[in-house]
Amino acid sequence: MTPGEFRSGEFVWPAVAQTMFSETPVGMAVATFDGTVVTANPAFCRMLGRPADEIIGHRAHEFVHPDQVALVDSRLAALRTSRTGSISYEARITRPDGTVVWAAVNLSVVTVERDQPLVFGQLIDITTSRLIEQRLALNDPRFRTIVEHSTDLVVELDAAGRVRYVTPSVRRVLGYGPDAFASAFGPGLVHEADFQALAEVVERSHAQPGTPLSIRGRLRHADGRWRTLEGTIINLLADPSFEAVVLEARDVTEQLAAQEALRRTNQLLTALFESSPIPVNVVDTEGRVLLWSPAAERLFGWSAEETVGGPLPFVPEESREE
Repeated sequence: MTPGEFRSGEFVWPAVAQTMFSETPVGMAVATFDGTVVTANPAFCRMLGRPADEIIGHRAHEFVHPDQVALVDSRLAALRTSRTGSISYEARITRPDGTVVWAAVNLSVVTVERDQPLVFGQLIDITTSRLIEQRLALNDPRFRTIVEHSTDLVVELDAAGRVRYVTPSVRRVLGYGPDAFASAFGPGLVHEADFQALAEVVERSHAQPGTPLSIRGRLRHADGRWRTLEGTIINLLADPSFEAVVLEARDVTEQLAAQEALRRTNQLLTALFESSPIPVNVVDTEGRVLLWSPAAERLFGWSAEETVGGPLPFVPEESREE
């Protein structure tokens, strides 16, 4: 794969991840370390409110609120320096129509086949969570109308733990109508392996009213499948505007599956790279060595520690500009 292919958007995922990348509701994109988008999935395009041809080849900086351009720069610079690990933060995305979407962003470094490392980004819409925070701060009477149209799941529980209200999105997320969900809500809806941990978080919320707590667990879909939901729970029973325990959650099942598929793919590619009997050398567009395989060490006599970051050692200095 050449840098020209990056610019054109002709990026090919390993087959094992292609379907998940295309079908997941989680926004996913791949970019170079300067933020130029190489490819983006349909969910990412929907989140940005733009077609793919207005995203691929453009820098991520163009899509965030102007106040957060420096934040994006700093996160990319940290990954460019470390070349490993992942970074999470929250960002405001500005759509062409002027609306703002809050997103939880996770960036990690990936290497596909034998090309240079790239940045893999995952975005989850957390606008509903932000609206809840604003509702608490502003006591906005329009809040219920807003969450009615949210794609996230919002549930209000009374002091006895009964469902008092659930957003219509419960049908999309878990396959139940609001009344059916209220009837089914209880221990039978929760995966037995997650029940104790979820019960402990709920108990903590009663001990810490007004404090948002993270929560994650598997709930049974109406069709019998288990879906992993992640979000926050906050005890607002003492707040006259709510008088409820509020749960806000989103389905992260496909996101977690994609992360696992990507981890396995990277493990496989790393094993192939390390065990290949054929020397593998990867350089960037400026001729700097990015990868130097064990087979290359054995054949040429230079270690990866000596070569990575510098020019190809077997190319004469006078020929390096050609």
